[in-house]
Amino acid sequence: MPGRWFRLSGHFDTATLGDDAQAREFLITEVHHSASNNYHRKAATPSHYENRLKAIRKIITWRPPRGHNSNDTRIHGIQTAIVVGPAGEEIHTDEYGRVRVQFHWDRAGINDEKSSTWLRVATPWAGANFGMTTIPRVGTEVLVQFMDGNPDRPIITGMVPNVNTMPPWTLPDNKTQSGILTRSTPGGRYDNANALRFEDKKGAEQLWLHAEKDQLTEVEHDEDKWVGNDRRKTIDRDETSHIRRDRTETVHRDETITVHHDRTETVDHDETITVHNNRSERVDHNETISIGNHRDEDVGKNETIHIGQNRTETVGQNERITIGKNRDKDVRNNESDKIGKNWSIKVGRLKKENIGMANLENIGLARMTNIGIAYSLIVGMVRNTAVGVVDLLTVGKSRKVTVGESQEISIGKTETRTIGQSHTTSVGEHLELVCGAAKIVLRSDGGIFLQGTRIHLQGSAQINADGGVVQLNCGAAQAPPAAPAAPEVKKETPSDKTAATGSSLVDCGGPGVVGMDAGLERLMSGEMSPLAVFKELKNLARTAKAVKNGDVGAIADVIGSVAGSAAAVIKGSGKGAGGI
Repeated sequence: MPGRWFRLSGHFDTATLGDDAQAREFLITEVHHSASNNYHRKAATPSHYENRLKAIRKIITWRPPRGHNSNDTRIHGIQTAIVVGPAGEEIHTDEYGRVRVQFHWDRAGINDEKSSTWLRVATPWAGANFGMTTIPRVGTEVLVQFMDGNPDRPIITGMVPNVNTMPPWTLPDNKTQSGILTRSTPGGRYDNANALRFEDKKGAEQLWLHAEKDQLTEVEHDEDKWVGNDRRKTIDRDETSHIRRDRTETVHRDETITVHHDRTETVDHDETITVHNNRSERVDHNETISIGNHRDEDVGKNETIHIGQNRTETVGQNERITIGKNRDKDVRNNESDKIGKNWSIKVGRLKKENIGMANLENIGLARMTNIGIAYSLIVGMVRNTAVGVVDLLTVGKSRKVTVGESQEISIGKTETRTIGQSHTTSVGEHLELVCGAAKIVLRSDGGIFLQGTRIHLQGSAQINADGGVVQLNCGAAQAPPAAPAAPEVKKETPSDKTAATGSSLVDCGGPGVVGMDAGLERLMSGEMSPLAVFKELKNLARTAKAVKNGDVGAIADVIGSVAGSAAAVIKGSGKGAGGI
């Protein structure tokens, strides 16, 4: 065969070549074969073969001319072959994207990387580092053509499905579908793939994009998306959006956001939220708001805050509350105000306080009340004022004290009165001055009685005594009459009060005094416990007994009856307000 070489030995001419091996090596450049057999001949006729060849020394460079000693072979048409590769590999290629194949007529190949040389693969688009790349995988049936029919220049021009490599979608059921579906490798199953599918069925058109794992989208400039109807997005785990500049989102109707666990929102600068209609916010557990600097809240009309249990508000420095019109404050149980230093209240016109039972005020040093025009104090039952050291009362013009029945003044040591012009004391029936054994009595009938161990009359100018009869040491003088007995104050019983007022309430009508009906109403409504009512009434009873002025017995009877009513309620006797 031309192109092979041989080493000549045993030839008569080789003796002159000596030990030079290259001189005995020859390259065959041309061979002429002549052969015959005994086909159609007699069996005894022997077969014959002979050849003639031309050769040159092997060390001489030689390139055969075109068509030298051969005829060009041409392969016309398309053949199919199966892509092959090393055992265990699903994709076998080189840097050019070439693959190896085994033709169906190749009986010597074993379907591995030695079955053929590398074959180039045609693609719809190819360029300098751009275009499309689809590498036929091992087992794929491909179409092989030969450029100019030359068997030494094969090229893969396409791929065809077969019974072992079926199309990606079931046909003809999905005949309206087209697209691209890959396969995960190595070891990918039928459902492990990336895919781009087009559904062209009328009325059910669809573009389906599937990423078996990650999907990366890069847009160098702008991106616009338009959805004519609805859009749904489901993310099974986390989502992160990074916007380096501004973001604008417009929802023309409703928006619902549901966060099933925690939510954290951070705004490094300002935030503005505008709600043109209503806003409702509900926190089922706790809420914490921390504001590093200032906070302004503006409510155009009404605001209602409902706190189910406790509320604690701490202001580090100053607080100012301005109310344009009215303010109502309702504390159903107790209220405690603690002010570290000063407290100033300014009421433009009228201040009214209504205390259901008692008012206790404890002032450490001093208290000053400045009233511009008038001051009125009404005490329904008992008033007790105790001054530890000094009591000063200054009235600019006049003072009037009216006592309905009796007044008693007890001074431990000294009383001094200074009257600038005149002093008038008017007593309706009996006026009596007593100092030890001395007594002066003035009667409404004109009688004047002086009694004492020694009576002295001394006038630096004169003493005048005029009378119809003047008796001296005649035994006609009378002892001063005794003061008339104080009028008995009727002890008003609860039944009398009920008959007069139509109620079991002992209500004296003054501010700060709670009557029986009001106390029982608060008891029944749950504002005060029965034990608390009972204790308050007992305290009033002790206060009444401590007062030395007035009819202590009547006061004690009234409060005792009220305490008895409260005790009856505590025991569940069923006596209501009308039974007191």
